[in-house]
Amino acid sequence: MKLPRKLTSLLGPALGRGYLAFVCRTTKIEYRGFEHLEKFEAEGQNALFAFWHGRLALLAALRREKPVYLMISRHGDGEIIARIAEAFNKPSVRGSTTRGGGSAFRQLARLLRSGHSGGVTPDGPRGPRRQCQMGVIALAKLTGCPILPAAYSVRQGKFLHSWDRFLFPYPFNRAVVFMAPPIKIEPDCDKSAMEAKRLELERALNTLTDEADRAMGRPVGEP
Repeated sequence: MKLPRKLTSLLGPALGRGYLAFVCRTTKIEYRGFEHLEKFEAEGQNALFAFWHGRLALLAALRREKPVYLMISRHGDGEIIARIAEAFNKPSVRGSTTRGGGSAFRQLARLLRSGHSGGVTPDGPRGPRRQCQMGVIALAKLTGCPILPAAYSVRQGKFLHSWDRFLFPYPFNRAVVFMAPPIKIEPDCDKSAMEAKRLELERALNTLTDEADRAMGRPVGEP
């Protein structure tokens, strides 16, 4: 039986924060490709992280030392996700391509220009899954902030029956987090070049996701 929306809104963030913190404490996490992020941090450079919507859970809880502003949709589930992420030093910028996108885009652009890092799910908020939309490319072009593709997988977890096939990690687990070389969008990039960059990011994210699943012994490709 489904819980009433009001009760879910009250209990969801607290339960989600506690569960995700427990997962992180009891999971052995291996990082691959993080030399790209370490180089950025050593140079004082901020980044725009990109990862598929279905791989949000663990990534939202990692790297808590500095804030990373996540663009999260305004619908009910987005509110719960935003309140969970904020507990892990991931403040939210509320909006998406379908609701409040213009104001969220401008707000995140200002944050990136002021030196903060951001995070987006370029197939959100409603898909198609694992297909990159153009918004992240436009944001990187406008701000000059490089895109860092990221993905994770776990040994033990469940793919939910949602549009994004959300990967729900279990505690007492093993996980791997992958990061690819940065993708830079030049300010004079024209429409065809932006499309090429969009496809480059989409391929990078799908390759990372498949590599992470393969490393954890999961079937590669869409579940």
